[in-house]
Amino acid sequence: MDARAHVEIYIVFNKEPPEEWKRLPEVRAIKIEELISIDKKIVLVVGNRELAKQLGVGYLDEQEASELLQYLKGLLGGQ
Repeated sequence: MDARAHVEIYIVFNKEPPEEWKRLPEVRAIKIEELISIDKKIVLVVGNRELAKQLGVGYLDEQEASELLQYLKGLLGGQ
């Protein structure tokens, strides 16, 4: 069974996500207001450690998010 078929990856921002993140295939980059549920999702919050802690999800600072973006672009072929 392919796990990617059942797990969604969300990168959550306090404000409008950067366009680079929005163009990345297989990853949903959203504002915190758009996050309805974390069930069956991999969720990483960028720049808001307290929110990540409250939700019980991963946290990335801006530098880590930038590094992850570059890695995923190479892996997934984002523009």
